[in-house]
Amino acid sequence: MNVHFATEHQYIFSHHHIQHVLLIWDKETRKDIYIVETETPDTLTLRYPGETYRERILDELEPYFFQVLLSEDQKEIPVILGATFAFHDQTVGMYYTKKEINSIPYFFFLRESELMDIPEQSYGQVIQQFRSTHPHML
Repeated sequence: MNVHFATEHQYIFSHHHIQHVLLIWDKETRKDIYIVETETPDTLTLRYPGETYRERILDELEPYFFQVLLSEDQKEIPVILGATFAFHDQTVGMYYTKKEINSIPYFFFLRESELMDIPEQSYGQVIQQFRSTHPHML
């Protein structure tokens, strides 16, 4: 059976090393979270984890999902949360642009509903950890 959702707003992200799908229904009347049970090149098998889980994930991550970054030349870059992972007891968010096929990932600490810059001396280590923990996302 193939199921297609009646929304263009479908986002896959990894949180606590678990693949999730965020569906935003038209006019943002409802946001649903599903867990990816299995994945093939053509198919995702999703499981609805329940309302409590959905609410917990949305409470934890909703402020971070969609952000707008400013480039050095003050150009706005809309980005989407693609993964979260721990780095030295801090949560890191990996962001990507939806419009670019081979988007460069952006990394930030996620703290108190805000994106915080990662110090330059730690940025390379963050990227290495992301590569080792999320190789399927590169």
